[in-house]
Amino acid sequence: MKVIGSTDEFKEFIMSDRAVVMIHKSGCPFCEKAKPWLMEFSAANPDSLVAIANKDDIPEVLEAFAVKMYPTFISFSKGRVRDVFFGDTVYNKVMDFLEKNS
Repeated sequence: MKVIGSTDEFKEFIMSDRAVVMIHKSGCPFCEKAKPWLMEFSAANPDSLVAIANKDDIPEVLEAFAVKMYPTFISFSKGRVRDVFFGDTVYNKVMDFLEKNS
């Protein structure tokens, strides 16, 4: 699992054929709950492109994609949004989203 630290890294990462990014904010208990699930998924699926990005590191992205809730999961294909999932941190729903989109 990649940790994205800048808008430039974000832009480069989403240009892949299939990539999923979880946008989180510091201190969000729901985000902290979901992070280990992404690590688990990434470890079990090493060819999948999964990343996390703190909202404070990518402010331009928040505006471009109208992110308002955390965590927000966005799947991309070559820079285009494929699917969005936010707010609901239930293990099965998050894992289903990751399996479907990565």
